[in-house]
Amino acid sequence: MARPNTRATFKEYCLRNLGKPVIEPVEYKEHISAIRRSIVANCKISKDNIITKEMLAFKRPGNGLNPEFLDKVVGKITLKDIQFDEQIDFNFLSK
Repeated sequence: MARPNTRATFKEYCLRNLGKPVIEPVEYKEHISAIRRSIVANCKISKDNIITKEMLAFKRPGNGLNPEFLDKVVGKITLKDIQFDEQIDFNFLSK
């Protein structure tokens, strides 16, 4: 009895179950924000506290501040109480 061609069988399985073999860019902005991360409070931060890296985390969805702004957030003073897991916004921070 002849054995099936495993490589061809695996390729057929992938094409049948995983969709297109070509990766294409995402077209919709809402899909990108679901994948991207935002800067969030890793703990409750009281008003008039100085933000440190330990107080922050990066979580999905990404409809808040991009992690590339981390250096602009650290060292700022908070203008309001920020709750645990709340997305950080520049409006919450001193200039």
